[in-house]
Amino acid sequence: MEHRSEAGALTPGEEFLTPAQLAKRFPIARSSVYAACQAGLLTHYRLPAKKGARGKYLVKLSDFVAWLESNRHDAGAVGTAPIKLKHL
Repeated sequence: MEHRSEAGALTPGEEFLTPAQLAKRFPIARSSVYAACQAGLLTHYRLPAKKGARGKYLVKLSDFVAWLESNRHDAGAVGTAPIKLKHL
């Protein structure tokens, strides 16, 4: 297999996982991984299958971790307004 060296391309030893494998390793639903792929939010590879079959999604582990980190929300982040509560 040929490995490309451009940024974001294939690199030797890179780990690829299916949405089901990601769901087993991380606290995320398989459907959420599929949805992120289909919405163009998560970089992935879509491998074709024989006619009538779904094919396979593969996600580089490094791409998944980067996507997960990009969705991180820190508690008490600067610039967030406190929630005003009203006593009833």
